[in-house]
Amino acid sequence: MKSAIELTLRISAFRYHAGLHSNKKHNRASVLFDGQLVQELFTDSRMPNGIDYGFDREITCRLNLVNVDATKPEHTVRLEVAEASLWDVDEIRVELTTKRKRVREWVLVLSSLVAGTLLDAAFGKSLQDWFALVWKVVQHLGSCR
Repeated sequence: MKSAIELTLRISAFRYHAGLHSNKKHNRASVLFDGQLVQELFTDSRMPNGIDYGFDREITCRLNLVNVDATKPEHTVRLEVAEASLWDVDEIRVELTTKRKRVREWVLVLSSLVAGTLLDAAFGKSLQDWFALVWKVVQHLGSCR
């Protein structure tokens, strides 16, 4: 996990009337990752086209990388809801974002120059003739449209 930048927990409900909902306003729900509280939610908003209170169908929790044990083969996600609350969940996933190693531009330029020099030394005039032929074919195909 040395190259990890961010760890995100997503809890999703795809069905329209799914998600966290309750008959009571301001009921509490908790999201725990490996036993640690990562987010608390409250049913404060009215659900669309419903009479109960709830929360959005997708919840995103950013996890602290320092507190995640990368050596564990398995991790647990626990959802706790207050009495008179329900949480319809279709998917729970953990997304890991890592650093992308980029090749520096000067490395590409230098390697192109070296490759071109080696090809020219190995094939010389015949390579130039081959590129000229390929260029003529490309031009011909472009004019056929």
